[in-house]
Amino acid sequence: AEKMRLTSGNLGIGTASPSHLMHLSSSGDVALAITGGTSNTAKINFGDSSNDDAGIITYTNDSGGSDNMAFTVGTSEAMRILHNGNLLVGTTTSEGTATIEGDASASQFTALALKQDSSGHDQTTSMTCDMDFYLWDNNTRISTPQARIGITGDSTADQNNEAGGQLCFYTNIANNTSPSLTERMRIDSS
Repeated sequence: AEKMRLTSGNLGIGTASPSHLMHLSSSGDVALAITGGTSNTAKINFGDSSNDDAGIITYTNDSGGSDNMAFTVGTSEAMRILHNGNLLVGTTTSEGTATIEGDASASQFTALALKQDSSGHDQTTSMTCDMDFYLWDNNTRISTPQARIGITGDSTADQNNEAGGQLCFYTNIANNTSPSLTERMRIDSS
């Protein structure tokens, strides 16, 4: 049976009618393997006719077990995932599970933006945007976080005006049979 076809400059593997420059098709799972040596890299380059490597996904094979995957955008590395799952953004040095580094010359740097979008509606006091913290061990995997930091709307907004928010801090009560978050502190606009 036919395994590959070149039609009008398009290469089809598993299809007789390739619709793209390279078209892989299967009635089951399909995978594309790019393999490099044990101490080399495997890359996918993205670009245009004047710059064929403006964006790159690079997998670095490390014979010592420290493999990583890097994402380059506009010829500069933007993000890296280390072999242990640590995420690095704007840096190649890990300071923890997620490390985000910005430009020190910028007058303001937002390292992480959390947004709750309720387009078409006014802000209400029930609108929140939270960051939850969990401490799990081998025995306890509760769905309620041990702590939360969040912003709560203050109902001062309308369709034409921005609103203030209230920064709230919560901790969980020490009861693993019926956990619940309790607000401990609130900072408002007053």
